[in-house]
Amino acid sequence: MLQIAIAMAAIALLTRRRWLVWGVAVLGATGTLLGFAAWLQW
Repeated sequence: MLQIAIAMAAIALLTRRRWLVWGVAVLGATGTLLGFAAWLQW
């Protein structure tokens, strides 16, 4: 899963499509928040 995220981020930055960069950032933030919530067992 992490490899897919890294690949998507690289593609977004290389293609310089603003919507794709924002999409990757939003998905990354969402994943981080979900991981933190799971760590807290919330």
